[in-house]
Amino acid sequence: MGYEFGTVDEADFMKIGEKPEFMKIEEALVTIGGGGVEGTSFKNDLVKKSGWRYPQLTSYGKDPTLAAQVFNKIKQALTKTEDRDQLLSMVTE
Repeated sequence: MGYEFGTVDEADFMKIGEKPEFMKIEEALVTIGGGGVEGTSFKNDLVKKSGWRYPQLTSYGKDPTLAAQVFNKIKQALTKTEDRDQLLSMVTE
């Protein structure tokens, strides 16, 4: 089966301390993408294709509502698959 994460909330992008769910999702995407630069590139591409409309280095705190929507969409896909191509097609549907 795929990964399981808690719901991503707008407040997660302002938290200090405990690792928020979106960071766990990002780590999973980097791993699925092959780690390192390749994994980070995959993560960035998937986040963008999931609806993040800001440049790559823009903080998710700029638009936490959109960021939460994007990461919850990715979270749903990750519960079903860990396959890179399937993830990309699921988030662009």
